Amino acid sequence: MRRSTKNLIISFLILITIIISSCTTYANTQIIPNQSFVVTIDGKKVNFNDNLGYPLLLSTERTFVPIRIISENLGFGVNWDNEAKKVTINKDDTNIEITINEAKALVNGKEIYIDTK
Repeated sequence: MRRSTKNLIISFLILITIIISSCTTYANTQIIPNQSFVVTIDGKKVNFNDNLGYPLLLSTERTFVPIRIISENLGFGVNWDNEAKKVTINKDDTNIEITINEAKALVNGKEIYIDTK
């Protein structure tokens, strides 16, 4: 695997860790309203919308970002299985599976823990 692909996967998993680790505190925290976000990927602004969602800053200083729009802007394909509550993200020879309320993801079939809480 090329070094740039490994760096992309590592960056992506860090992003996922932030998103999923935030899920456990979401119910017990307040959303800070009227926050203005600018997210850029490779120097390009990510355009959030009502269909794909917007980032949310929580009072715990954690930020939720919609995984689909971030993944697609990184060049990954995204599929959602509503019945299994699982997202599959793939690009080239990389396949990532994340299930809602799970503390781990599958990266090319290998379990990677993404939430340490």
